[in-house]
Formats: sequence, structure tokens, C-alpha cells
Amino acid sequence: MGKKKNRPDPPPPPLPDSSFVYGRARWRHGIRIFGVAILLLLNVSMIGSLSTRRLNGHPIPWDRDLELIALVLFCDVSILLPMLVEVDKAQALEDKLVLNTMFYKAKIPWAEIVSFKAPVYLKFSIVRTRRCFYLLNKRQLEKYEQLAKVIDMRRDVPAIENTSKS
Repeated sequence: MGKKKNRPDPPPPPLPDSSFVYGRARWRHGIRIFGVAILLLLNVSMIGSLSTRRLNGHPIPWDRDLELIALVLFCDVSILLPMLVEVDKAQALEDKLVLNTMFYKAKIPWAEIVSFKAPVYLKFSIVRTRRCFYLLNKRQLEKYEQLAKVIDMRRDVPAIENTSKS
């Protein structure tokens, strides 16, 4: 048998149109902004209520105060944190992945993507970088399957961690 020739790796397949933006409907984004405003009003009103009761001489016991504060903190952590890292728009360019969340825009080079997981039992897939993680909503992002294939194809980490059905 002959020797194997040292051939360079083939170039990665071309990306779909890089001007295409994978996004969700604007009304869904508006609902999230409304939810953040309601939660912020809840935080302000709870603090105002507790301080007004104390100033007027009608305090409630400290254990009740702590229960209310714990409830508000639980709402903030369970609702606001996922909203902050959920991707609203995504764009796959030749050299990077651009992710727009509710409050900021992240430009991530393909080499910085540590893992991409798409569990079947969750409605989110997770893009993890060295600094942060981002949630891609499988049901709401337009052409999500195409975006998942592009991310899986372009990142430098092997695709073993991807647990989605093909």
C-alpha cells in the first residue's frame, strides 16, 4: 500500500448568508422588557413598603420582613438572570458569533466558544464561553436548527458535548 499523503485539512464549509440575523419576534422581546419593568417596580415597592411601615410605627416582625425579602430575591434570581443572558438576536459571521441579549451585545470569536449543548429536554441550548454563558431559545429563534449547525460546525471544540437529536 502507498503512503498517505499529508494533505491540509479542507476548509470549513461556507456559512449561510452572514447578513441573516437569527432573531425572535419583537413582541416577545417587548414582553420581556415589560417583565423586567414589573420586577423592578416590585423591588422598589417592597423596599418602600417596608421602610414606610417602620417610619410610621407599624412594623411587622423581622422574620416576616426576611420572608418578603427572600421572596423578592428568589423572583429576581429565577426570572431576571435568565432574561439577562437569553439571546434576542444572533448572527454567524466568518470570524465570530454576534449575540444580542436584552441589554448588551457580545461579539465572540469562534475559538472562544468552550462548549455548545442542546439538551433535548430543555427549550434552551447553552453556548458557553470562558467568561459567560448564553441561552438560545430553541422555540423562539427563527431558523434555530440552522444556527445550531453553524455553531457546532464553526467552533473549535469537538461536537461530543452536543446532546441534541439529529
